[in-house]
Order: sequence, then structure tokens, then C-alpha cells
Amino acid sequence: MRSWPAGEVPSLRSRGFGSGPALRVHDTVTGALTTVDPAGTARMYVCGITPYDATHLGHAATYVAFDLLARVWRDRGLDVQYVQNITDVDDPLLERARELGTDWAELASSQVDLFRTDMAALGVLPPEHFVSVTESIPLVV
Repeated sequence: MRSWPAGEVPSLRSRGFGSGPALRVHDTVTGALTTVDPAGTARMYVCGITPYDATHLGHAATYVAFDLLARVWRDRGLDVQYVQNITDVDDPLLERARELGTDWAELASSQVDLFRTDMAALGVLPPEHFVSVTESIPLVV
């Protein structure tokens, strides 16, 4: 599946700064800040949308947050392998298509296009692998 075009990725180093400190995140299990600084390659899988309706601020918050994480890692010199899925066959999608009297695949396609446009407008870097469930069914079978 096609993602969206990538914008510029400025580097702190190219602007005369060193790389920032290692990323620290809140660990919900321990309640403490935990350093997340993988060596070499950082791998990130982020659940994508179920495309039955327009994207919203909650989607934006999720993908902007993970975009920031990936940018921090890239600035630290890591290779980031980012995968995101699209759940383009699911009950909410099928139900919405029935309500609208439209084909579920067409509804999914139009909403994925809208999502791509929104992510590009926000300057969110695209994943290296943007995979739909319908593309993955042969692998699952």
C-alpha cells in the first residue's frame, strides 16, 4: 500500500547542535521514566486506522507522537524501521458502508486517501512499510 510523501527531516547536528539526549518515556508498568535508546536499528510498529470515517484529533495526536519518537531516534543516528497497518476490513467499516449504501472497499479507499492527506499536511513522516489487512490476507491464510 502506498503511504504519503515524506517532508524534510532537519537534523540537530546539521544546525550546529549535537544530537539530543537519549529518549525517556513513562513506563506504565513501573511508573518510572525509562530510557529507550536501541543500538543500531530502532523498530517501531504502530497500529493504523480503521478507515470508516474521517481522521480526527486523536489520530493526529497518536501519529504526531510516534513521528516525534522516530525523529529523535533518527537524530541520534539510528536506522528506524517503522511499520504501520491499516485495518481495511473490520466490522465498523462494514457497518458504516452498509449505513451509507456504499461499497466497503470504496469507503476504505477514500478514508485512507483522506488519512494520507492529513498526515502529509501535519508533516508526519511516512512509515517505511504501510500495510493493509486486505494485502496481508494471503500471508495469514
